[in-house]
Amino acid sequence: MFKFTKLKYLNNLNKSLGSNNEVLKNISRSLKTTSTKHFTNDEIKTSKYTTFEEMTAIRRIEAQKSLLVQVNSENSHKELCSYCSQFGKLKSSFYYNLSEELNFILLEFDEISGCNEALRSSSFNEDNPAIPVISPFLWFKARDTNKPKSVNQNKEMPHLIHQTIKCLDENKLYDILSSAESIDDQILILHRLTQLNDLGLRIRYLAGHQLEMALNGMFPNIQACLFGSSVNGFGKLGCDLDLILRLNDNYKTISGSRLIYHTKMSRLNGRSQTQRQMEVIGDLMHIFLPAINNVRKILNARVPIIKYNHECLDLDIDFSMSNMTGFYMSELLYLYGEIDERVRPLVFCLRKWASLVGLTNSSTPGRWITNFSLTVMVLFFLQNIKKPILPSMSVLIKSATPNDIRVTEDNINCTFLRDLNKLSFKTENVESLHHLLLQFFEFYSTFNFQQNGISLIEGRPITKPDHSAIWITNPLEPLLNVSKNVSYEELEKLKMETRNAAWILESTIEKNKDPSSWGLMSLFQSKKRIVKPEMFFKSRLVDVTDLFKDDSIKDYDKISYKNTAIKSTVKQIQKTTQREISKFMKNI
Repeated sequence: MFKFTKLKYLNNLNKSLGSNNEVLKNISRSLKTTSTKHFTNDEIKTSKYTTFEEMTAIRRIEAQKSLLVQVNSENSHKELCSYCSQFGKLKSSFYYNLSEELNFILLEFDEISGCNEALRSSSFNEDNPAIPVISPFLWFKARDTNKPKSVNQNKEMPHLIHQTIKCLDENKLYDILSSAESIDDQILILHRLTQLNDLGLRIRYLAGHQLEMALNGMFPNIQACLFGSSVNGFGKLGCDLDLILRLNDNYKTISGSRLIYHTKMSRLNGRSQTQRQMEVIGDLMHIFLPAINNVRKILNARVPIIKYNHECLDLDIDFSMSNMTGFYMSELLYLYGEIDERVRPLVFCLRKWASLVGLTNSSTPGRWITNFSLTVMVLFFLQNIKKPILPSMSVLIKSATPNDIRVTEDNINCTFLRDLNKLSFKTENVESLHHLLLQFFEFYSTFNFQQNGISLIEGRPITKPDHSAIWITNPLEPLLNVSKNVSYEELEKLKMETRNAAWILESTIEKNKDPSSWGLMSLFQSKKRIVKPEMFFKSRLVDVTDLFKDDSIKDYDKISYKNTAIKSTVKQIQKTTQREISKFMKNI
């Protein structure tokens, strides 16, 4: 798929990220052992797929077997493992730090029973007046110097894996990209160094498990369902966590049981009941749960949510109690990412480019394209090239089995094939990432947005149903446009930037004397735009005094009138307007 021939790249990688970084070692190892430049039919993934539900189940179990322990430094690893091994066999351990004072080790036990035993054996701080709460977040107390040191020398200790949960420094990333041998290599490196890693996924599921543990006594069927970029395979390091808190899922009827729990019916309607439940849970989190800070309730939004920050994970989290549509949408995107291994690197590259040229703005909602819309556009493009890489969603729907039927409480049909091992679609496309990237820019620079809409369901352009600037069909709710917020100005900017990118990419295929200005670097760091939207759209920000200049009023004198009565009336209006403007200008 890709190869590197220069030792310089690996040296730069080690200098930039540090020799102890486990991800770095894995990348270096894979780069040394691969040799082919382009994808071939044999290289396209043929192994057994892991379904979204299987992946979710695996990660949930990992969270149930894990503890996050605050330690003095990574040097505490051996002593911590020695102490915890008395509760059960340890499977893995991860280290990260948020600052010099905040160091954490995530320990995973081989069995859930070992983790539970460690929690039962843990105590509370007698000097802290706070109410005791059990959670998977602990700190490792210094050893009592009066007691003999107990170390289980015979116990096998897991290797400590160093991973970061923070985004890589932009300058370091660019240094690494500039040392690559080809644009294909750059795209793959960008993906590998910015994607959400194993530790990032583990701590996100641990955050969900914390809520389940806290509320399990009252709600035995509670489940924190993660969705969005954290689980759909398109999440980057540091991305926010979205989860749906379900209180009444997985009811189990015990055969032959005649004892039935009393429950309390609410007199509130569905939305009001959800808002009240979230308000109470938000208060519990804010008052009692450790490491949860800055809880904000946004309950009057279209979808009520609670936002909070987790200080041990350096993570911003949103949770709702809405229907499962978002969860199934994440599953759909995950499946498309699994079908072909070129999909995710291409999406990561295009998201990075769109952010740098100002097409997307993930921090603030507005009239621009969202990352979700951009991802759908990439998938749609891969459905529409000469040799399609991805099937239409209608193929997934037609291939669905009775086990794939999913309908939300709002009667939204989310049925499609879940097991890709049963998918009959096979691609014959063996093009490189570089050529796919160039084709993406060419595809959308000439796409007829005025007449056509984008539909993953059909897998081809459809007639646009309304006059929105861009129509992108919601794959699970076909009557909705996920890009309804995009303005015509942003559409023109999209077309211009794709034209620019296509020209730049074709002009800088090979390395030149300046390694920082070729390939992706020319896209990401180019400050000279070939065409600027300002050439066609004037800025909305104007000086209010420009609206009331005398020159615009004097223009009335140049107009000739056949009817003298009208001329007299216009002049009278002009004098009155000038007086009103003068009063207004004095007051501003």
